[in-house]
Amino acid sequence: MRPLRFLPALAVLLLALWLVSPARAQQPAPAPSRTGPVSVATAPGLTPATGKLVDVLNQTQLQEAFRLLRSGFIKREQLTYEELNRAALQGVLDRLESGAMLLTPATLAEADSPYPFHAQKLGQAVCYVRPGRFNADEIPALDGALAEFLADAKLQTLILDLRSPQPLANFETAAALLGRFRPPGELLFKVTRPGDPSPRLFVSKASPRSWDRQLLVLIDRETGNAAEIIAAVLQRKSKSLVLGERTPGLTVEYEDVPLAPDRILRYAVAEVILAEDVSLFRKGVSPDVPVPSTIAGKHALFRDSEHKDILDLIHIPPRPQVNEAALVSRTNPELDYYLAKSNKKPTPWDKPPVQDRVLHAALDLLTVSAFLAP
Repeated sequence: MRPLRFLPALAVLLLALWLVSPARAQQPAPAPSRTGPVSVATAPGLTPATGKLVDVLNQTQLQEAFRLLRSGFIKREQLTYEELNRAALQGVLDRLESGAMLLTPATLAEADSPYPFHAQKLGQAVCYVRPGRFNADEIPALDGALAEFLADAKLQTLILDLRSPQPLANFETAAALLGRFRPPGELLFKVTRPGDPSPRLFVSKASPRSWDRQLLVLIDRETGNAAEIIAAVLQRKSKSLVLGERTPGLTVEYEDVPLAPDRILRYAVAEVILAEDVSLFRKGVSPDVPVPSTIAGKHALFRDSEHKDILDLIHIPPRPQVNEAALVSRTNPELDYYLAKSNKKPTPWDKPPVQDRVLHAALDLLTVSAFLAP
């Protein structure tokens, strides 16, 4: 992988992002409602202060607390064993965070990415690739896109967009995709299971096409665990520049077990460890250039780019206006626009451009880099 030539422009972009970034003041959390009886299973989760108080209690003290509540609480008829078990499960899930969760068939379906693989040129020197569902069916499409891009010597930078939501990892696909950016025979990552002393190793294999030019990687809080693995490996081994938001840290293998007709328990059974014995679970990947993500704008871009060019979505040419040249030629370039509006006809300027801040930041960085290049 060639060294990134746009790093001198990084300070300029960071300053610009700091100037335009909206202030994010800390908002006080609303106080829980005190009206009406509170069910144990639906009570607010543990606050950090309450969690610290509970953590110092031993098993005997915890059991005594339950005994006192069941015998002396004013609404002790609510504290059935079933209700206490629900509260216990809720507390465990809260403490395990992304390590375990209770889902429904609807939330399982929503978690799968609705977007297909997408690749295109973004000008003369930049190309763009976005995996959709991170499955084996997308690898031939990636090979075809890389073959087309590598045939054009002017295309020197690839933007790899890993922001398509995909919560479940396909480790084979992650390793195959990484093989298009890393040399064969390199240890990429390993998967460890509790009680198994022999981790499963994932090594890069020879691929038909390999990208050896500049690489930018886009991530955000919806970046799934397969994409998190890819971003982390490229950031560490290829020195790729990563833009966006910290990822959620879902670099584990989950198992789904039905508990009821409409409830599914998903919990982590194996963990991904990078080649340097680094775990990303609950930590995520930190971007080199933090850029707040506009999730709604990103989804609009992903959805519309299935049938439109990305550049047409994020860049709309300015509306013609009266200028000195128009005055000299005695023409009014605004006339057509006003006539269309008066007749309630659509114009190219009715819909604002898609606001995808992360992709905009990547393109701005490349623009500044080209401007500062000798």
